[in-house]
Amino acid sequence: MRVNLSPESVCQLRECMRLVNYGSPEAVVEDAIGRLMEDIIIDSHDIEELRASLEESKRQLENGEGITLHGEGEPTAFIDGVIARDKAQLTERERDPKE
Repeated sequence: MRVNLSPESVCQLRECMRLVNYGSPEAVVEDAIGRLMEDIIIDSHDIEELRASLEESKRQLENGEGITLHGEGEPTAFIDGVIARDKAQLTERERDPKE
């Protein structure tokens, strides 16, 4: 896929590369798309539902119900798996809304 950017967007992309030391323009775009997806996911949920979920997670951690991740790369692999499952659930929810 090719995308044409305005001169202003090209300047912003270059500035991102300079400030954050991205390796390529594609890396900037991939990061931006990931952040956009996070925003979309958050915006698609009720804020009170999110707060309740965070409070429940906090309670579970305080009660020692958390998990311990060991090994190099294991935390990242675990988190990547959680994100992939959440995205799949969101996609399924969008395809088959209950309301």
